[in-house]
Amino acid sequence: MRNDEFLLEYQPIWNIDRTAVVSLEALIRWQHPEKGMIYPCDFIPLAEESNLIHEIGDWVIDRSCAMAKILQSTFTQPPKVSINVSSLQFMRGGIDQKLKTAMSAHELDGSALIVEITESVLLIDQQNIEDQLLNIEAMGIQLSVDDFGTGFSSLSYLKKYPIQCIKIDRSFIQDLESDPEDRALVSGIISLADSLSLKTVMEGVETDAQLALIRQYGDPMIQGFLYSKPMKGDKAIDLLADFLELKQ
Repeated sequence: MRNDEFLLEYQPIWNIDRTAVVSLEALIRWQHPEKGMIYPCDFIPLAEESNLIHEIGDWVIDRSCAMAKILQSTFTQPPKVSINVSSLQFMRGGIDQKLKTAMSAHELDGSALIVEITESVLLIDQQNIEDQLLNIEAMGIQLSVDDFGTGFSSLSYLKKYPIQCIKIDRSFIQDLESDPEDRALVSGIISLADSLSLKTVMEGVETDAQLALIRQYGDPMIQGFLYSKPMKGDKAIDLLADFLELKQ
């Protein structure tokens, strides 16, 4: 943080035909002067153990809002920016206020943002968690459940909380071509989401064969290397310029 070595890359989330970018997920990276690019799986767990996640999380929120403002200033119909928020940040509380402060600083409306949370947050039966989620939803921010289907069996939170989107974890996609159980699970989750009027994102789609199978189950949104890798903000804007109308 002191040396300004963190940066955000953005991975597009597309409609299934790759004709429109629905949102951009902000992904933190650590550009280390000696070790090169370090990915979040290698430093976020330590940040959570040491409670540095709160300072890092605040930075991610601010920078993501700055990007969302650039998109709104550049395009007539900009995609949303999706922000990952740690369960520890929710446990400490005040995420709704931090979002409100960052949105105000960047003159941004909540409809420009998505907050991605893990299922573990929704299984914490505490009033402050529910209050924060309700306040975030009231600001017009979309709530999305990341890594859906990994390790938790209770689905009651889909009814209890104002969830609008679920992201099916990449672990279900990796063996989609060879594993009939994964295919059954993916088909069932998409069907469940449709019946609850929830949007669905397929994470980690990397092959045409995977995409062909997914098409049989519906038309969820697609995120993965098949359509595009994470990229720096200026490259994301260049990509969007091929699909979106620029503001005059």
